Amino acid sequence: QFGWATLDNSVFALLALAVAIGHIAANEAVRRSDISVLGPFDYSAIVWALAVDVMIFGFEPRHLGLLGILVIVLAALSLALKQVRSAT
Repeated sequence: QFGWATLDNSVFALLALAVAIGHIAANEAVRRSDISVLGPFDYSAIVWALAVDVMIFGFEPRHLGLLGILVIVLAALSLALKQVRSAT
């Protein structure tokens, strides 16, 4: 159905294990780090979502959308750099 391949039990177990390890690693990163440092990394989700849209769904963003993404990412990066400079 839906054009997806059926996973056998061993592949499904490996996929579930990878998701569980990723979830634990992400939780540990949030627990051990200052949230103001991790905040800008949340904005990278915009870039990943755009990449998935382009590669999988064939979406072509318009110029204004790309400009908005660029402004958000640059703001997050400048905030991260400011946090790093003030911490040292």
